[in-house]
Formats: sequence, C-alpha cells, structure tokens
Amino acid sequence: MGVSRLSKDQVSAIASSLDADIEDLCGRPLDGSPVPCVWLDATYVKCRREGRVASTAVVTAIGCDAGGWRRVLGVDVVDTESYDSWLAFLRAIRSRGAAGVRLVVSDAHPG
Repeated sequence: MGVSRLSKDQVSAIASSLDADIEDLCGRPLDGSPVPCVWLDATYVKCRREGRVASTAVVTAIGCDAGGWRRVLGVDVVDTESYDSWLAFLRAIRSRGAAGVRLVVSDAHPG
C-alpha cells in the first residue's frame, strides 16, 4: 500500500480518527425506513487488553433496503459471540430506528 513504516504516534493518530468515524456511524439515527434483509457476522481480531493479547469479536450488521441499497447498520467490539452480546448489539440497532426486518442471515452463533 506504499507505507513502509509507521510510528506508534502515527498509529495512535489514525486510530483516534477512526474511533470518531465509527462513533458517528454507530450513533446515527436509522430513520425507521424498512430494512427487510439484515446480514450479521463477526470477525475475530487480536486486541491488546490489560497488557495481554486476546481474541476479540468485531460484530457487524449490514442491512439492505427495498431498493437493494446496502448500508452498515452497526459495528461493535465484544468479548465473544454470546447470546447476551448479540442481543445488546441488536437492541441498540433497533433503538436507533431499524425496522421492518423480515430476513436475518447469520452463521450458527448462539445469539
């Protein structure tokens, strides 16, 4: 990608910028427009927590409206794909205005 080296200060600055973008994305109202189809998934990444590296789930929800347009409904970081973590994630999306879901596509997670 043309980057041979980044300092830890540069990485921190980039991460701060991304944090603000993700916060805006996950806090925006979803306006109650019908989202008939939602895809749910998680990707596990290594994160440093309390001085050690641990596998952490990044959960995502992508919705498709009646016109076929897809948009990210939510992104969150959870310890594991448990019933409780998925429930909290989906309730947060619903509270922001996601409505009219008729089909959810996901893998075999407990949530």
